[in-house]
Amino acid sequence: MKNPAETAVQQAVRLYSRHEHLADAVVHVLGILFAINASLWLLFHVTGLSVVASVTIYCLGLLAMIAPQVMSSGHGALRFSGVFQLSLATVALLFVLKIVASVISLGSGFRGGLFFSSLLIGALGGNLLAVALTMIWPGVDFDSNAYAVIGMSGLSAAVITFLRISR
Repeated sequence: MKNPAETAVQQAVRLYSRHEHLADAVVHVLGILFAINASLWLLFHVTGLSVVASVTIYCLGLLAMIAPQVMSSGHGALRFSGVFQLSLATVALLFVLKIVASVISLGSGFRGGLFFSSLLIGALGGNLLAVALTMIWPGVDFDSNAYAVIGMSGLSAAVITFLRISR
């Protein structure tokens, strides 16, 4: 004998047509857009920030929900990732999200954390390079900490040189 609740769920699933699936998806997308619009309106009107600042804060907040390390200028996250006992997927995700967060922040006019962010991005990139080289040549041991320091120094030198030239 079937459970009555299970039978009711199966009947409801069968009654849910293809058009209703499409309508459900549209309603969900509209709900998400409404929530984004409402939160941006609140940021703009309640705090008095400009639209650019409101959108920037909102985007960085969304990135921080995925990985809180992207919010810092690099000090804490560098210490956190200094051990590099993180999985390859986590390091790659932090690498990409920190680049996106830095681009959003600097592109909107906020100046915070250019140098230490470049140190963190360089360290994560160096670690990714060491892991990739170890996968290509499994017999050779590439020290991820050494490559992290090389990545940090290379990217920080590039940032400093760019800042010196651009003045």
